[in-house]
Amino acid sequence: MPERVLCVDDEPSVLAGYRRTLYQSFETVLVTSPTEALARLEAEAPFPVIVSDFRMPEMDGAQFLARAAAISPHSARILLTGHADLEVAIEAVNRGQIFRFLRKPCPPDVLTSALKDGVRMFQLEEQERFLLDETLRGSLRMLSETLSLANPVAFGVGARIEPMVRHMADHLALPEPWQYSVAAAVSQVGCVVLPQALVEKVQAGGDLDDEEQALFAKHTETGARLVANVPRLEAVSEMVRRQESADALRRPAREVAEEDPAAVGGQLLRVAIALDRRLRRGEGPERALELLAARPQRYAPELLQVLRSLQFERALSAVRTIRAEELTEGMLLEEDVRTRAGVLLVARGHEVSAAILEHLRRISERGDLKEPFRVRMQLDQPKRVGKSYARA
Repeated sequence: MPERVLCVDDEPSVLAGYRRTLYQSFETVLVTSPTEALARLEAEAPFPVIVSDFRMPEMDGAQFLARAAAISPHSARILLTGHADLEVAIEAVNRGQIFRFLRKPCPPDVLTSALKDGVRMFQLEEQERFLLDETLRGSLRMLSETLSLANPVAFGVGARIEPMVRHMADHLALPEPWQYSVAAAVSQVGCVVLPQALVEKVQAGGDLDDEEQALFAKHTETGARLVANVPRLEAVSEMVRRQESADALRRPAREVAEEDPAAVGGQLLRVAIALDRRLRRGEGPERALELLAARPQRYAPELLQVLRSLQFERALSAVRTIRAEELTEGMLLEEDVRTRAGVLLVARGHEVSAAILEHLRRISERGDLKEPFRVRMQLDQPKRVGKSYARA
């Protein structure tokens, strides 16, 4: 199937010439208005190549392609210009807005060749993005599954704070909100090297001695190093590193995020972790947020205010008591699952994944699992309510 090319020129006769020249090699979408072209870019799938004339009445071609780049950054952008506009075209190329510029009148074979080069560049970048995305997803899955098996208490923290962080990032309209959700999900991965008893003590609000405090403090640095090995997660790695040391924000979060997303990410993690610890100790959301708000130097009031709109209700099935052989993915553990010797395997409130399921069944087959245990089935995944999230 021919690749789609968006051609923009205020002269219909020029667009008709594009159609005659390109119809055998490309699917051409012809538009006389830059404003209409921007609307098409917003509404439709990405165009591999965008071609624009320079001189147009609404906005010039360089301005149009700059705005088009914000909507469809991976499209190859080609500018056609007359001799009088050559310096402007060169400046546009140097600013990185243009893949190529062509002089008018442009011979058909030169135009066709440039479009084919643009399509090839787009396809190569698409393949690279696909490989990076697959690598990213696979690496995150590996980190999460490793932590869930090695330290289920720590894993549970990341799973619980992720909806809180995602809620804050969305409400604050932070750029690239995905990275804050990812930071929450992997925030505790450094705990993989910590004794599980220490993590349990922290979550329970126990007092740590100096040695325990120093040991626990290392998990952020360890986690940051592990995450830094994953492509495209440099900023996420720094968020993980700064989750315990970030200062409360002195300016609006969105403003700070434009300059230093890690500073905002570290504070989002800190606030969410602090709230989660209080909720796990039996404090209600309203009371927990009030106590955190009493420390504005440590917890940004702006973030706490956003969290007040987060829904905490859950809709779950009735409690069932089952054995490991009856366990299925998606069930929510209603109690801690331990070995017969009392070693914690999976913490209460954790959702059963494929890896957890296999792990528990293998221990059960050896006769080392304390069972039966209580579970609930989650009826839904976390869902958005307006601009907030409710874990249903």
